[in-house]
Amino acid sequence: MNRQDKKVIEDLKTSAKKKLEDNERFHDFAHAISVFNNAEKIIKGEKAERKVNPLAILAAALFHDISSKEKHDSLDSAKKVRKLLIQVDNFPTEIIKEVERLIISIEKDRMNENALDELIVNEADSLEVFSKLSICRGFMLCGKRGWTLHDTIQDFRNLIDRKYNELHKKEHTMTAKKIADRQMPFITKFLDDCLNLY
Repeated sequence: MNRQDKKVIEDLKTSAKKKLEDNERFHDFAHAISVFNNAEKIIKGEKAERKVNPLAILAAALFHDISSKEKHDSLDSAKKVRKLLIQVDNFPTEIIKEVERLIISIEKDRMNENALDELIVNEADSLEVFSKLSICRGFMLCGKRGWTLHDTIQDFRNLIDRKYNELHKKEHTMTAKKIADRQMPFITKFLDDCLNLY
């Protein structure tokens, strides 16, 4: 990435932080930055800089959860991102449609598995479930639903297994699989230790 793209990225981060600080679905700026960092690692690990548009992927990673609706709505997020990106100095307007497409692809039934850029955005978001903040987010969400602590831990443990198995399917990148392999032991041990207390 050139110097101007790096400046645009910093402006995008500032805009995302402001936009996501009051997100009611627990997908705040920390989540967006985690997805952003995962996307950067996958792009670098797959040596994909010349195969995809890194700026479009990273913008999609930062803004994929800006929908204010209760449940994730990629179409709503894509609609809102256009207005935000137009306001970011020097953001190339010719890639706004690409960012919108990538955000819409977050929903698996709208993803083209043959499109490397869509795969990277999806993997980056899926990998965030293995983070420490994801555990906190999951507990907050289940608490809001009125679930017992045991049911919350068990549900999150099942989610981790499902995401790990999904990421290890043939079509996923080796980089995403390696990141999941590194993060899985910590989170499963923590959740299993919690479940063993019951």
